[in-house]
Amino acid sequence: MLLSDLVNLKCPGKSWDAVAQEDNGLSPKEYYAITRKTQNFLKHADKDSGAILEFNPVDFTHIVFFATLNNGELGGIKSHAVQFFQLWYIACNSELFTDQKSILEPSLQLFGQIGNQSFDSQREHGSIKWASTTS
Repeated sequence: MLLSDLVNLKCPGKSWDAVAQEDNGLSPKEYYAITRKTQNFLKHADKDSGAILEFNPVDFTHIVFFATLNNGELGGIKSHAVQFFQLWYIACNSELFTDQKSILEPSLQLFGQIGNQSFDSQREHGSIKWASTTS
């Protein structure tokens, strides 16, 4: 969430977190409770050694996607890996991007229609494509 905080400081009004909050109908408190769940768990882990963090990989991909967008707002360089991840994410969540053909079409060309597949299948498909582009 460091990128989110930096965008709010350096580029007020440009944080992608506000877009995510609005699109999901969440208050800032609800949104940050979700996105900072792991951070808060680790912060208090020493006080509750029996607590268990339930990791949701799908939620994690959403958080990483918005972090890459926030990084872009700060002028961060998009590595090949970041661009690849963003295209994979868009293909996995194509129903969210139907009105943005300029980014949806390249994603679907690279990955095909993977939006209806299980997360494990999407991840495997992405891993295979990654291996073929980096070898």
